[in-house]
Amino acid sequence: MLGIPYLLHDPKYHQFWSTQKGADHLADRRLDMDRLREVVDLANHQQQMFDEIRAIIATSLATPIAMPELLGNLLTLQWQRGTSWAAAQATRMRDEIKARADAGHAVCAEERYRLGRVGAGMWQNTGFYRMFEESHGAVFVQNMYLSIAADGYRRFGPDLVRALASRYCAFGLFAKDWPAREAQLARCDGVVTVRDSLDSMVRKAFERVNIPVLALDIDLVDGRTWDEEAVRLAMDRFIAEELEPRRQARG
Repeated sequence: MLGIPYLLHDPKYHQFWSTQKGADHLADRRLDMDRLREVVDLANHQQQMFDEIRAIIATSLATPIAMPELLGNLLTLQWQRGTSWAAAQATRMRDEIKARADAGHAVCAEERYRLGRVGAGMWQNTGFYRMFEESHGAVFVQNMYLSIAADGYRRFGPDLVRALASRYCAFGLFAKDWPAREAQLARCDGVVTVRDSLDSMVRKAFERVNIPVLALDIDLVDGRTWDEEAVRLAMDRFIAEELEPRRQARG
């Protein structure tokens, strides 16, 4: 796990308790720590399932689940984390993806390039993640939502409030190498992002591990900036000029 800087952790911990005291006063009841433990255990189990899904995808010879399907299920369950239903559904999701991988199921029969996604999702057009499978054999295998689930949400320790507070301090300036590590773990040949999601420290982290980055000129909260022809041309160049030479060099 990532180290937690205490200069951020302690203030967040005290902020949690201050908020909780106010909630206790307004509700005229006290926080049930036993119930909180149950919720945290369920949430941890759910994130463990997502960690195992991450490992299955990373180690499969062919990608067993398409990115839009993965994201749709993942985000639905994350908004329900801490419930018995979400924990059970995450287990079923893990079992289904493992069964596909064991059976050799591939979302792209001619997979040649493995791609990662840095930053928030391309929600204005999730079909983007599958646009280049048939034409180029380029498959998106990694995204930040699954990675954050595995590394950012699981929390353990006897002091539940301190453990939960640490979740908000695990990323940011102290984890600029983390996206590159995730791309390496998923065996990505390249990663795609948008300009606002890429700063110089993250770019240098990818350069150190020799993973090329394509930053599209798109505003994720303004659908008017989506230009499919420009996106296709940028991806064509990225694959031809960055990914294919590296693939040939590897033999």
